[in-house]
Order: sequence, then C-alpha cells, then structure tokens
Amino acid sequence: MSAPIICGGSVYVRAAGQCHGLCGKPDARLVIAYPESGWYAPIVYCECGDMWGEEGLFPRPFARGWRQRKQTQFVARWDTAHPEGTKPVYDDGDHMLTGVKVASPILDAKETP
Repeated sequence: MSAPIICGGSVYVRAAGQCHGLCGKPDARLVIAYPESGWYAPIVYCECGDMWGEEGLFPRPFARGWRQRKQTQFVARWDTAHPEGTKPVYDDGDHMLTGVKVASPILDAKETP
C-alpha cells in the first residue's frame, strides 16, 4: 500500500520512453509534469532538451545556448522528480491536484497475491 503525499503545484514524475524531439531515443530519460489542474494535459521533458505536450513538440527558442539551459533544467527536475510509476491524485469535484500516490516496488510486490 502506497501512502499519498500532499503537495502543491505541478508534480514531476520520472519515466523512460520514446523521445519525440531531437534525440529520438526509444529509451530516453523523461520527466512528466502533471499540472495542478486536471483540465490540462501533462508536459513531457526529455534529456535532450526538447519538450512536448498534447499538441506535439513545443517550439524551440531562437536563442544561443537554449538546449544546454534546457538540459540543465532537465537534470534539476530529474533529481527532484518522483519515481517512475507515481500517479497524480486529483479531487473529483474541482479536478485539482491534491497529492500523489508514490510507486513503491517493495510495497507493491507484497500486495500482489
């Protein structure tokens, strides 16, 4: 049984998956940001610096060094993100984020018959 954690703002969760940006790696490190409101789609950040959402790849800024800055931001998000498998918990009434259900391989394995 996983315990919920009460929080505020967006929830960042680690993941591994296909990059839809520059690197195109099938096993890229990703961070998924679940917004505070359940009405908005999550944003996916890739280790290569690209990010995308429900409507596709976000535009890249026309600025020198932007990819290095985004990669540095990715590392900071990765370091503070919840483990893979963590799920956001939204309130049924106003669809606002109330916490997260943190994935725990040890506890989940004990629950499996």
